[in-house]
Amino acid sequence: MMLAKRLLLPLALMAAPSWAINMIVVDARAGSYKPGMSVSSTAMVALKEGERVTMIAPDGRSVTLRGPYNGVVMKAGTAVQNPKAALAALISTRNDR
Repeated sequence: MMLAKRLLLPLALMAAPSWAINMIVVDARAGSYKPGMSVSSTAMVALKEGERVTMIAPDGRSVTLRGPYNGVVMKAGTAVQNPKAALAALISTRNDR
């Protein structure tokens, strides 16, 4: 029984993307994304030439995607921008309202 648990646990952990988090759009120059939207970090994003989306995670990490782009928001282990820059973008967006 214990051996079965040891074998099944790693398989269960690999089955679901446990690293997926909800990102909040802080700046968008794309038709389908608006500031304040919640987007999963594993969601597929398609941006046309000239479009741009900046998102921030709950822990302060941010990612900016620029078109043309077709892929996931953030891959596992992807390096992201400085949290201070993300906070500055968030404050700037709030002040524009």
